[in-house]
Amino acid sequence: MSISGLGTSHLQQAKLDKKAADLLEPLATWLSTLDFAPHVEEFEILAHAQLREKIKPLLTELGLLNKAYSVVRIPGPKSAPFYNSEGSAYIIPIRTMGESHPTVSERPLVPGEITYITAGVKVSPKLDLLFVLQ
Repeated sequence: MSISGLGTSHLQQAKLDKKAADLLEPLATWLSTLDFAPHVEEFEILAHAQLREKIKPLLTELGLLNKAYSVVRIPGPKSAPFYNSEGSAYIIPIRTMGESHPTVSERPLVPGEITYITAGVKVSPKLDLLFVLQ
């Protein structure tokens, strides 16, 4: 999937193609078994020896392989701020927890979709996501 058409306006959202969306389920299953390390401002970061290997197929499919990224958990109860001081970024939800319905600046965050941001946003809990710097 090329995301070249995505990235023209803040909070632009698009569905991932089937191949990219299908790569989320095994990632979600793997992430559900892991502990994340507390970071700052209401979120946790994954630091795991297998992360690069596990995330590479998705990054490759999205055309983002050589971009900086983090896998982040927002456990709640508060929302977490996200921004890229260097420019724009992508938010790709991987897994929601329980019956939560996370949002990014009041827009739904759903696994199988991608959101482009150009300014700071608040992401509500409870989910694991891939944050990719543009």
